[in-house]
This record gives sequence, structure tokens and C-alpha cells, in this order.
Amino acid sequence: MRRKKLGLLTVIALLVSVMLPSFIITIPVNANDDLDLPEKVVFEATIRDFTPDTNPDFENRNFYNNAIRIGSKAVKGLVQDELDEDGKPVYKGPGYYRDDYGRMRDNVQMITSAETFSQWYRDVEGVNRSVKREIELKLDYDKNNNPYYCFSDDQFFPIDDDVLREGEETFGNYKDKLVEKEERTGSGIVEKVRVSRNFHFTTEIESKFMYKGGETFTFIGDDDVWVFIDGKLVIDIGGVHGKVEEKISLDDLDIGLEKGKIYTFHFFHAERHTVESNFTIQTTIDFYTEQNHKMNLMARNEGGSYDSEASGMVGDIVELKYVFPEQEIELPEIENISINRIVFNFETNLPRGLEVIDSGGLIKSDILDERGNIIGTKLRQPDSGEDFDIDYEVDPVTGKYRIKKHEITIKVRLLRPGAYKINPEDIIANYSLYYSDGAIVGLHKGHYIADNNVGINVRFRARIEGPDSMYVGQIVTYTVITDLEDTTDTSFIWSVDENYLEIVEDNGETIKVKAVGKGEGKISVNVGLDGINQEAEKTVNIMWVIDIQ
Repeated sequence: MRRKKLGLLTVIALLVSVMLPSFIITIPVNANDDLDLPEKVVFEATIRDFTPDTNPDFENRNFYNNAIRIGSKAVKGLVQDELDEDGKPVYKGPGYYRDDYGRMRDNVQMITSAETFSQWYRDVEGVNRSVKREIELKLDYDKNNNPYYCFSDDQFFPIDDDVLREGEETFGNYKDKLVEKEERTGSGIVEKVRVSRNFHFTTEIESKFMYKGGETFTFIGDDDVWVFIDGKLVIDIGGVHGKVEEKISLDDLDIGLEKGKIYTFHFFHAERHTVESNFTIQTTIDFYTEQNHKMNLMARNEGGSYDSEASGMVGDIVELKYVFPEQEIELPEIENISINRIVFNFETNLPRGLEVIDSGGLIKSDILDERGNIIGTKLRQPDSGEDFDIDYEVDPVTGKYRIKKHEITIKVRLLRPGAYKINPEDIIANYSLYYSDGAIVGLHKGHYIADNNVGINVRFRARIEGPDSMYVGQIVTYTVITDLEDTTDTSFIWSVDENYLEIVEDNGETIKVKAVGKGEGKISVNVGLDGINQEAEKTVNIMWVIDIQ
């Protein structure tokens, strides 16, 4: 089958705009964020069951003695460097190994013949029985927080009698080969018991991937393992042996890989000798598997830096508008795969001083600190993503996808005064492209970084409430009224025109004043909270009183 040439993914230029009344705040972002990676990659493996009676390459005493003689080392050179026209490995002859001094020792017999080997990865009636098993590689992170996928089992027995499904048929467990197995008793205690297992089987996996550069693949286990990329041998650890490890970097392979192209991946494994079966795969390869996975397209800033501010009053309801412009994306052309859905992934964190009134369809949840205190609000798309499917069209000539412009608008009430920041690293935004017949699973990671933060300066209102006039000698109460819901941490500094008024009692939010002279006296107060100060002033008309009896 002719392999189509893939165009490289273009990185989307994404502008996140936050709009408050009379202000437009533009946040530039860079492409380095930890995107929503698939939690697993699932291979459908073919397991073929054998017995020593059906194929002499399994539990062969001569091969086991050879393994003991060479120190249970892996044997190379048992298979040809390229797959045959059926995509199967081909027997080459006796292999070789290197001794403890690095010297090559050849003519190590580990396979009976080309005929017996040809049965390992083909269904042959009376010789083997095949079943399908899913092998799940789960997402994990290394010590440097880099993502990779891993499957690991130090008791890899996928076709034991107790795990067979309806309609599956194997040669069964080996009743005379008892091995230790950890089992949980009825009391919940884990004990090691001796049980029979189904040894002597092969494992075959076939997949595809896009080579992007920097990928690695590691196998740890026993017995034979051969890995072919683009039909060429890249991992060769044949023979009967104990647990061994081999790691390859695709950048170091001399097989003509080109970035942005799709390549075939073939994995062949055999378990040929009792009593251990170890099987571990660790990789950063972006495998294309028969699943409805997604591929993430990251955003980066194409323009300069911006530094803007916005202001509002406590109690105001304002809009935060995130605007994503129309985007044209150049996607790889992949045979028999089509995109059936594009979903926009979005998440933002808001500080505690902003109360969400209308989330715009986003899911709202509290952000808690280490002590469980609420320190903000997280808004994200629904898990289904249905409400954020993006309209797009495909150019029939160029094959490019054009994503239509879309916006997310939320409404918040300003609760407390202060200078709040919406940090670019608190905004996650990317597009996920879902494939109908498969996917290229993206291992993209990093942070959205910008050179600036966006400030929202929130003020509050204050006024003085009390009578507009009073008589000389009269004592009157005046109160400061603010739109603050909580004034626990608020400071109040009162002052009066001493020619006309005297403060008799100061209780913070209220004072009692006495009129001492006729005229227009002024009362003022400074209210301070979180570094924000507001002043209120009131003019009072003071009059003489003549009491006529």
C-alpha cells in the first residue's frame, strides 16, 4: 500500500481576550502547556498458544542448556533484518552473543528451523491456538515530569485458564509446572501460593505512528523480543533468557525516518520457558491505534506583549470574554482516517474576589489551598465536550481545515476591592481533533507563558448617611455606607470641621458629633481596604435655636 506524505502540523496562533467595560485585555500565550493527554494507549495483541508437543522451539532442553552456558544472555542475529511480504519475521540461523569481555561468540542455536519458526506468528491448525488480548499502556510521568506510556507485568500470563472468555480455546495450563503467584485470601491478606500457569505462547502487536523526533521505546522482560519499524529490525533480544532490557532512541536509528511521516510498527514476543514471564513496555512514541483518541493542537503567541488594566466597582457585574479567532490548520493526510469532530478544550482560574454569576456553560468548581480554604474558582468545559464542538469546514482543494471564530463569555460580580491578576499560565486552551477510525495519540506537554499579567483594579463606593442640618449643642450620629459585604478588615478615619463640629464618639463605621458653632460644617471619612482608599464627604447646616417660652 502506498504511504501518503504527511504535511507537518501547523501550530495554532491563539489569542485570549478578556474584555471589561471600556477595556480590552489581550493575553499572548506560548505553546508549552500540559494538555489533556489520553490516559492510555490500547494495543490489540494476538496471543498464540503452543506446547512442546506442537512446536519443538518451546521448552526445548537443548536451548535451555545453551542459555545456561552463555549466562542467560540475549542472542542476536536469529532473524533477518527485514520482515517478509506478510509482515512476519524470517529465521536467519544460529545467533551470537557477547561475553563478559565484549567478545562476540557465534553459532548459538536457539531455534530448530525456519519451518518451526514460521509457525510462531501465523495461525496453524493443530500447532497453535490464537486469542486476542488488549494491552493497555497507561499514561505516566518521569522524574522530570515528562509524559510517557507504560505497561508492566512481572507475571505476564494473558491466557491462563481462569481468564479465558467465551469461545476462546487454548491448550490449557501446565498442571505439572507449579509457580508462585500472589493471591488475596478471604481475609484480605496477600499470600504467595503455587499454581499452574499457561506458559509457551507468542505475542504479536501491529500499529502505526507518526515520527516527530525525540521518541524512545524500551522493552524489559523475557524471552525473545523483536521490534521492527518500517519493516526494519531495531530491537533484537532473541533466545531463552532471563529479564533483559533494551532501549532505543528513534533519532539514533539509521533506517531513514523522516519527521512528519507515518511508519509501521511490529512487535514480536515469545515466552518459551518456565517459570518466569516478565513483560514491560515504556515508550513516548505517538501510536496510531484503532481507537477514537484525539490529537491536540497547541497554541502559541504570534504577536508582541500587551499590558492592560481594567477597573470596576464592588458589586458591579462585568463580562470576561475569551475570543478565539478563525484558524486554518494544515493536517496530515492519513489513509482511511477522517476527522469527525473538533472539540475546543478550555480551562481558566479566577481569583476569590470574583463571583461567577453566569459561567457561560462552563463547569464551576472551587479551588482549594492545602488547608482546604477556597482561594478561587475553576471554570472548565463539560467532560463530554458536546457544548464546545467547534464549527469547521474543509477546503476540498487544499484539504486544510478552517475552524470558525468562537467566543466564551462569562459574567462575574466584583466582590472585594484590590488588584487582581488573571495570569496567562492559569488559562489552558487547545483544540482536540477526534478521528473516526483511529488516532495519533499526542504526547504534548508544557505551559502557556506570556510576558505580562492582566490586572483588574476593583474599587468600592462610600457615602455618609445622617441629617443634613442640626442645631448648636445637638449631638447627631453619622454612618458611612459602603457596598462592601464584609468590613472586618476595613479602616475608617473620620474628620470634621472643628470650627463647627466636635467628635464625641468614634465607633469606626459610625460617629457621634456635637454642633459647636453656627454655619456650614463638613464631615469626611476615609475608608481603606486591601490597599484601596475611598473618601466620602458631607456638608451639614448648623443653626442657632431660640427657645421662646
